[in-house]
Amino acid sequence: MTLPGLRLHSITMYRLMLYVLIALLAVAFVLSAGGFLPYRPGDILLQAVVLAGGCWALNKVIARLLRVQPNTESSLITGLILASIVGPLTLPRDWLAAAAVIAAAVISKYALVWRRSHIFNPAAFGVAVAAMAVGYPATWWIGSEQLLPAVAAGGILLMAKIRRWHLVLGFLGAYLGLLFFQSLAAGGRTFLEAVSLLQNVATSATLLFFALVMLVEPLTAPQTARRRIAFGVFVGIMLFILQRVFTAIPYTLEVALLLGNVFARLINPDF
Repeated sequence: MTLPGLRLHSITMYRLMLYVLIALLAVAFVLSAGGFLPYRPGDILLQAVVLAGGCWALNKVIARLLRVQPNTESSLITGLILASIVGPLTLPRDWLAAAAVIAAAVISKYALVWRRSHIFNPAAFGVAVAAMAVGYPATWWIGSEQLLPAVAAGGILLMAKIRRWHLVLGFLGAYLGLLFFQSLAAGGRTFLEAVSLLQNVATSATLLFFALVMLVEPLTAPQTARRRIAFGVFVGIMLFILQRVFTAIPYTLEVALLLGNVFARLINPDF
């Protein structure tokens, strides 16, 4: 596929993901500097450097100790995803939170593996462990309304490259479908009110970033289209249940994805 100024077939998926994340954080930096986001641009820049650099360095150290070839782009992507959903941290004051998410995310790639491939999405695992260990949950600040156009554009670009719309649509269909019927049956909303609710949820930058960037990670999703759809549907159902039934459980996005990672291994153990 060719887009103006960019031939997607000539760039790897990892490289494109890296560029998209850098672009999103750059947009966030500019909007914050212009007063359109309630964050300090310096915090965004510093935590992106620290989290990406920390993931790269720790990944390199562990790979050397284990005598395996490190995937530099993958570690940088993990760091930039963390920078998109954590904080923005104020460093060096929040150094413990930064260290916790880096350590949990990178170590999970080597300690929690199945047939030489990590089981859990590293970023989701990192923020979930950090939240429990040091009490610093992910804020998903990249889901700010002002960043919706950038998140949507970046996600569409990634989907044009990896062509996993079936996975994303399976997730959104299950989650939004359950939300729609629940809002009618138990929420007391009219049909038009339920539709309006779905429109608001479906255009959430947080949900789109989760679906278009994190859910589609190739190393933790099944190999075939049918199993990917099942994986997406399962995560959508888990997210709905966590948010609407087990409301005392925090970190619903992260937990839904981690449960989905386990489910993916059960239905497709050979990938």
